[in-house]
Amino acid sequence: MFNKMFRPRNRKVVTLPREALELLGFQDDMEMDIVVDAQNRQIVLRPVKKKIDPQLAQRVASTIRQQNGCSNPLAPKNRLI
Repeated sequence: MFNKMFRPRNRKVVTLPREALELLGFQDDMEMDIVVDAQNRQIVLRPVKKKIDPQLAQRVASTIRQQNGCSNPLAPKNRLI
């Protein structure tokens, strides 16, 4: 699998085959961690997995409930359309 590097404006770009990205589970607009291994002359791309702190999530949910005046976050709201 060979690709070429090209230069639009002030960057250098390497394209990757769609099949390889799909095989690895990469998606459009996915954030990636780029690791440069200069000793072995390699670049490693890893998807960034965002982790949510459970305590923070609980505090956010509590604050939202307080703001809405609702004890059940999934309770239906009576609205007239």
